[in-house]
Amino acid sequence: MKKVVGNVWDVIHEYDVFCIPTNGYVKKSDGKAVMGAGVAKEAKNAIEGIDETLGELLSKNMARHDKDDLSEPWNVPYYLGELECDTHIFSFPVKPTVAIAGGLNEHILERFRSGLRDGWKVQGWQAQAIPELIVRSAEYLVEIVNFKKFESVLVPKPGCGNGGLKWSDIKPLLQDVFDDRFSIIDKR
Repeated sequence: MKKVVGNVWDVIHEYDVFCIPTNGYVKKSDGKAVMGAGVAKEAKNAIEGIDETLGELLSKNMARHDKDDLSEPWNVPYYLGELECDTHIFSFPVKPTVAIAGGLNEHILERFRSGLRDGWKVQGWQAQAIPELIVRSAEYLVEIVNFKKFESVLVPKPGCGNGGLKWSDIKPLLQDVFDDRFSIIDKR
């Protein structure tokens, strides 16, 4: 796993694959995936219809499973298209579809904790990123990269922006999953 420093949009053309950190929540009003912050929001603004594409894929695959299955087997990386520069775009789930408030609400981002009661469901974009989901997404992505024979993959620090996690906690989890084909980008 390599480290890259810079702006995603300045270097994206140098990679076969770019991954967008996502959650599994789809808006009932229009069927679009919530991509309202960070790199996901930048991608939604830069790539027309990407939120609609992800929403359709999540909804289609969610319909095949029990919606109460907390393992969320539908919340996996999806192919979202290709840019003019030949870079393939994949989602990279870091947050769940929904989260359950409980105890200290440690799985809910701090800015959304006020007024929550134990057992309340909140939308996944309000949740903290889940390390186990990040690892599952990484493992799934490695399978895709191997199958498609991609040589270079760019991934923003998964779960470490609007996911509320620390890179020092996530990096050790990914070191045994990602090889040198995978570059983690840091804005600094």
